[in-house]
Amino acid sequence: PPLLPVAIRCILDESLALAHTSSVALLSQGLRSVHCLMKLFVHPYHVVNVNPSTIEANDPFQIYATSFMSDISHVPSGAELYPPTTITPIEKSGTNGSCYRADSSAASAESDSKVFYNDPCWILLSRMRILPCLSDVIAGLSNQVSSESRIQVATLQSICGILAMLAVRLPGAALAIANHKGLLPFLTSYCLSPRSDESSELFDTQNVLPFIILLCTLARQSKDVAGLDMPF
Repeated sequence: PPLLPVAIRCILDESLALAHTSSVALLSQGLRSVHCLMKLFVHPYHVVNVNPSTIEANDPFQIYATSFMSDISHVPSGAELYPPTTITPIEKSGTNGSCYRADSSAASAESDSKVFYNDPCWILLSRMRILPCLSDVIAGLSNQVSSESRIQVATLQSICGILAMLAVRLPGAALAIANHKGLLPFLTSYCLSPRSDESSELFDTQNVLPFIILLCTLARQSKDVAGLDMPF
């Protein structure tokens, strides 16, 4: 569908606007939809699987990502894998910097969707303001946790997966993610906190493993990121 990426991105804004009502399911579906579209349309070299239950032992990309955490990456640069685009990034304005506005025209929304299918990560970063949006999402999730509610595993995996693929597409994005005070600090404290129930496991592996994969992906993209001290 020509406008599907824009529609899903707008769903995230709508769910954030309804943050104090019943938007949890809508937010989760929006994040999972963005994550699925990215996995479908990024270059196969840039797919990062953060779901431990679906990692294939014989997949060479997964073997490299999980077993050979070398600083050396054999993946070509994004400029070699994606067609060039002439769409201009959206400038910051006095409005909410996390909201996506397709220049207030159907034509620009259609062109953004078209570029998404060619290069999802670039359009999410440059036009759809995905990092400020995810920062707002995480702020809402932190409020949910403070009220003693748990974050859905699928929601957490989607956030980690989106961030990991953005980092693989552009090393500069990896540094921006690592330095963003609204992203990794909460994920670190939530995912790496010991379990509070009676389980025999100290940590919830469904939360820990996606986050560890995200951290390793970020560190591989830039020595500046690898040299940062946790909790960022």
